[in-house]
Amino acid sequence: MASVPPLPMEEQPPTTEERPSSEKKQEQEHDYFLSHFDEDTDEEESSQSGTCEAEEFREMTDAEQKAFSAAFKESGGFDVPPFPGVYYNDLITPMNMSKGGPEYLFRYSVAGIGRYNEEHGTNYEVVRVEKCMQQAARGIKYYITFHAKNKIASEHGSDTPKAADDSSDKTEIFEALVLFGIPKDKKDEPIDVIFCRLKGTRPDL
Repeated sequence: MASVPPLPMEEQPPTTEERPSSEKKQEQEHDYFLSHFDEDTDEEESSQSGTCEAEEFREMTDAEQKAFSAAFKESGGFDVPPFPGVYYNDLITPMNMSKGGPEYLFRYSVAGIGRYNEEHGTNYEVVRVEKCMQQAARGIKYYITFHAKNKIASEHGSDTPKAADDSSDKTEIFEALVLFGIPKDKKDEPIDVIFCRLKGTRPDL
């Protein structure tokens, strides 16, 4: 029986590469960033990576508790210093932004600005993520500070003169508290925007 010659490369049937689902990719990203906090914590963990002993955490000192409480009261949780190696209920920890943090947090920022636009009838778009604090709370709460631009204000025609005080090229700073939770049903949306506001517009100030 005569053998069939192989098909030329351009006629070869396409191969299908199995890719992880968006849900699986989201889980992988989430698991990755669970272990990434501030740089001091990373350095402490890496220094102990060669030992078999579990990392020991200590309780906060009175001075550290006062510093944490003062920072939380001042910023609402959006600007809190790191306390590496410390155990404290409801501790808020700075997220390390040098390991892909801004890219990971972009979709949470988009969810936050979407809520703001719905509530205020605006059309802001996220430009960049500045920083983030995180807190364990049946999932993770992200205290995100990001910059956004009003899309309507920035869509001037090329022939439209701009006033001296025109703000179309300016960005506003926003703060969004977003929960990446543990939904009861896998089909439920795990992202819950608690609030999104312009920085400096806290209702308790």
